Amino acid sequence: EAGRYTNFDNATYTSRPEVLEELADGAFLDFSVGGVEEAAVLRIVSRAKDIGANVVIVATPSMRTPLTTALPNGASDFAAYDASIDRIASESDVPLIRYPDLDDRAELFADVYHMNGAGTEVISERLRRDIAAMLAAP
Repeated sequence: EAGRYTNFDNATYTSRPEVLEELADGAFLDFSVGGVEEAAVLRIVSRAKDIGANVVIVATPSMRTPLTTALPNGASDFAAYDASIDRIASESDVPLIRYPDLDDRAELFADVYHMNGAGTEVISERLRRDIAAMLAAP
């Protein structure tokens, strides 16, 4: 049932340069990392911990290589994003889960951001396993 609500179940990533151009000229035009976005995530994590939630940050995989072409500063924007996520997890003292081996695996994606049914099955199983291990640890 993965992807059932997004119609991504059977979708397979296909490179579409026009979509990346639209991102570069639109959503990513003023792209930056940190600032108000980072502060907002820190507040959310803090509030969740305050009410007793076990917080885990998951850096979700993406089609990084094509996305890099749409970002204003290319790969350095991804490096800044990664550093920001690391900083948030460290400052908040919460675990961070990354699955970089799932990045750029077209068979797992419907588009540059969203995993398809196969991708959600893979990441769901890994998250289930990894979070269960975290909860079981002393």
